[in-house]
Amino acid sequence: MDPANWRSPTEADLPEIESVMRAWDREYRSLDWSSFDKFRDYLTFDSGLPDVSRVVVEDGSIVALGWLQLGSTSTLDLQSNFAFDLPGSAYAEPLLRWLDEFRWAPSFRCLDRILEPGVGLAPEHTAMYRSLGYSPYCTFVEMHRDIAPPLPELAPTEARIVPWTLGMHELLLPLYNGVFRSNDPINDEQWDRTEIPGQDFDGAFSHVAYRGEAIAGFVLALLEKETDEWIDPVIAGYGHARLVVIGDGHEGHGVEAALISACVRSFRASGIERMCVQADDEEDVAIYGSLGFAARREFVAWRKEVGGASWR
Repeated sequence: MDPANWRSPTEADLPEIESVMRAWDREYRSLDWSSFDKFRDYLTFDSGLPDVSRVVVEDGSIVALGWLQLGSTSTLDLQSNFAFDLPGSAYAEPLLRWLDEFRWAPSFRCLDRILEPGVGLAPEHTAMYRSLGYSPYCTFVEMHRDIAPPLPELAPTEARIVPWTLGMHELLLPLYNGVFRSNDPINDEQWDRTEIPGQDFDGAFSHVAYRGEAIAGFVLALLEKETDEWIDPVIAGYGHARLVVIGDGHEGHGVEAALISACVRSFRASGIERMCVQADDEEDVAIYGSLGFAARREFVAWRKEVGGASWR
């Protein structure tokens, strides 16, 4: 692939870029993390990062694109879409290698890449990422459930589940930072910007768990009215438990099962017929499976250390 055909994208490219992304979506039924909306926001929002996006143009048409976006203060998410790009095509490796070799600020320690189902698990793709120095570090399992069937009877738990309220939202941040302590902690302003009530989650379907006087966990959930970057296109109209956090020392006490069960009941009361949740370890898969959820797809997360101390 001739690097002379690479260039930075512009606002005028957005309609064609959307077409490339939708073609990828139709082919693989996945939007990955590189959804069109996120890319549009990236082009129109000053992230403080240098220009690390490229489109590939052949015969006057955009055929591939890739970029990096800030995942946290110490990690960058590697994003890409390739029009009809089967593993091993001429577009994938050169474009990803260019993004990978960009000269990062020293503060960034990791590059992350989430590979979509099917293509992302193909041997050709895994070999390519290994050749670039990435290693798999996590597998996310998307799980679904019909809302109508009754929930199983839960084991007795000390957890007390209450509906989320705006007044308790800031109280959830220390728990979040404690669980995700391998990330740099986020402050109140960042929390308010990344978890916006009524936009990123719906308080009507979200719940908080207490054990005694301590917050033991929470779930932020919403009705997916449009395609989400994690969920295949048929899922618009599903309930989605999009952020589940269980505090240290509260695992194994039935907190997670109680929170997800509360979500199921809330969605059922609103007439929602299906629900989904993402599990990132075998314990979560077992808990959600015991509540009637079935695995539908897997996403594999790969990571490359690019500086600083090991992150995970």
